Amino acid sequence: MNYETDKVKPLVLQAGFFIDNHYKNYNSMQDSARNWEYRCTYQLIPSAVSGHHQILHLENIQVAYSKREGGIMQDIQMPSDAIAMAVIEECIDKACFYRTKLKTGNIIFFDGSVANNLITNNMMQFRILTVKKSSMDKVLVSKLLKVLNHTIQDTDWLLSNTLKDTWNEFTSSNGEKDFKKAQERIINVISKLLSEQTPLVSKLTKGEEIALVIRKQLYDHMDMKVTVNSLAKQHNVSEKTLQNSFKSLFGFTPNHFLRQLKLNLVHYDLKNATVKDMTVLKIATKWGFFHMGHFSNYYTKLFGENPSKTLSRNTVEDRKISDSCVTRQEEL
Repeated sequence: MNYETDKVKPLVLQAGFFIDNHYKNYNSMQDSARNWEYRCTYQLIPSAVSGHHQILHLENIQVAYSKREGGIMQDIQMPSDAIAMAVIEECIDKACFYRTKLKTGNIIFFDGSVANNLITNNMMQFRILTVKKSSMDKVLVSKLLKVLNHTIQDTDWLLSNTLKDTWNEFTSSNGEKDFKKAQERIINVISKLLSEQTPLVSKLTKGEEIALVIRKQLYDHMDMKVTVNSLAKQHNVSEKTLQNSFKSLFGFTPNHFLRQLKLNLVHYDLKNATVKDMTVLKIATKWGFFHMGHFSNYYTKLFGENPSKTLSRNTVEDRKISDSCVTRQEEL
């Protein structure tokens, strides 16, 4: 999904600031992200919206650590005046960032010009540098702009260990902090790794390319009545190719993926229902669930409570699954 970058706040840094936060819900995750925005978040497995954030501010760099329990899809937006580098310390299974399949040991480069979609189906741990473009050497900025959405390897965990050491240095002592030296050390590591490797773009199969198109198709129009057979015919591929391509990119079959997204929309509508005579049945059928027994089992497994309990609690949620996240072609 793309968003206007002028609505995104510039990178805000307070040298020496740090937080260490374990989160167990969306709002806590967003609050501790600092300089990042998460939009259109969908929970794909039980207890997915939980994890651990560490954020450290140097003078011109934000150093962040994130551990996600996994099974989440969201659009990630960073400040438009910045470039980011993420080193993947652990990826248990599948992680797809925009058009890139991420693996343990990858470093990926991206900027704030667009929001990038991230889908993971299991635990993922990574560290991210967010750097002001204006604070960087122009030659290095030029090099980084050329490798956006490319990956290199974190040889001998050089970048990961440097970021860990920086976190420990600035959070475990009260002595005078040398921000300039720390920033130079980090930038030197990035420059060294780039000089030693040829950055690569993730190579996708024809089926995986089609899976990305279908993902957006489903994401934008989740009330469509589609089947794997109809999608395969539409895109002129076999059902087996489509199934395998979805699983290789996202770790889910197309049917499972679409069902989890729709369950999130039901969950959101149940929590935010304002009409007094609104029922679970009305909301479930609106999003294409017509077998209430199966629906209730799917919903309870994903969210840990039955849909009636969610509706009865009916607490309006700050998290928005807004019109920018799904376009409804019809109201059922």
